[in-house]
Amino acid sequence: MINSPTVRLIIIGAGKMGLAHSQAFKKTDGVDIVAITSRTLESAKRLADKFGVQIFGTEWKLEAIRSKATAAIIAVPHLLTEQLTSEVLEYGLHILVEKPVSLNSTTIKALGSMARKKGVIAMVAMNRRFYSTVIDGILITKFYGDVLGLTVIAPDPVSSYRAEAKYDKKVYDEWFKMNTIHIVDLMRLVGGDVTDVKCLLTKRGRESSRVGLLKFKSGIAGSFTSVNSIGGMNHWELIIHGEGVEVRLKPLERGVVTNSTGSIRILGSSDKDVKKGLLSQANFFIRSIILGKVCYPGSDFDDHASTLDLAEHLDIG
Repeated sequence: MINSPTVRLIIIGAGKMGLAHSQAFKKTDGVDIVAITSRTLESAKRLADKFGVQIFGTEWKLEAIRSKATAAIIAVPHLLTEQLTSEVLEYGLHILVEKPVSLNSTTIKALGSMARKKGVIAMVAMNRRFYSTVIDGILITKFYGDVLGLTVIAPDPVSSYRAEAKYDKKVYDEWFKMNTIHIVDLMRLVGGDVTDVKCLLTKRGRESSRVGLLKFKSGIAGSFTSVNSIGGMNHWELIIHGEGVEVRLKPLERGVVTNSTGSIRILGSSDKDVKKGLLSQANFFIRSIILGKVCYPGSDFDDHASTLDLAEHLDIG
């Protein structure tokens, strides 16, 4: 593992998520943003100027060498992520990568193996794992006893997103793995590994809807419903069923805890949820580098591969 008293971070990608990560890491102890790169020099310079970063350009490896970077954020267009991740791992930087790392779970496992051989931390930016509502909801449920079951309702209006045409056509064709994977990942965060999946898949035109039944290794059961409907992420709902308690998050940033006596408690985003959990995620990434491993609730590449494997099962019916 690369040893450094302060993590020297290069941001690869100067778009929306490159900006969001830069804002989070600027507020994080133990790290300096030392370089920013993008496919266009103008974008790299614009973000570098905003955060007072002296080194910027279009060739990430050159800027990594110049800046003596020890870690990287990979926040590039989805279809470039897999190849770039492989190249950055080969170079030997710790990495925090925007999801999905790849559209193939076997490839993600191979990249995880490469990270271990290189002795670097490889973590996936599943920022909703760091929502205070999600973490508090899990802790409250387990305070009462065991988690008994999970219910997820995740409408994803792909047709309306597709009409905007902001991304490559393949992104919309793979939308379930590109976006809905966030809520699939939270099911695994709460319930653990899945041992059995039964899914009913229907198609209307180019879009799909699905209802899935899941059995977890822990013995709990879960249901998953995702339709090409209105609302998107603001209408996602995660319900954690416990012993004498139910935690209902809708949207994920807000929630209600109800116990068997009818007592109600409201959950809301805290200051650490600035930019949708990115600040907590940034702190966690730096701690992971110091500790030399990705601990709960973080997602390393093997964990991410399991989430994508579940998404693949839910996506093929």
